[in-house]
Amino acid sequence: VLTLDPWANAKEVSKEYGIELENTITHEEKYDAIILAVGHDLFKNIQISKFLNEISVVYDVKQFLNKDIVDGSL
Repeated sequence: VLTLDPWANAKEVSKEYGIELENTITHEEKYDAIILAVGHDLFKNIQISKFLNEISVVYDVKQFLNKDIVDGSL
């Protein structure tokens, strides 16, 4: 599991939620699921499709991504 939020304070997130937070994507792995829960401008420039494999599910909480790659949203 990779949790990415460049705006959040990694120490606070770790203390409050027990989650190790990344501030950047340093590798290009494929993921079974991607959940976009924030609408930061940084995510406009990331090609989500390069992180998808043949069974990936993309859930866009903020209705921020291109609807062609999204499987669900609020």
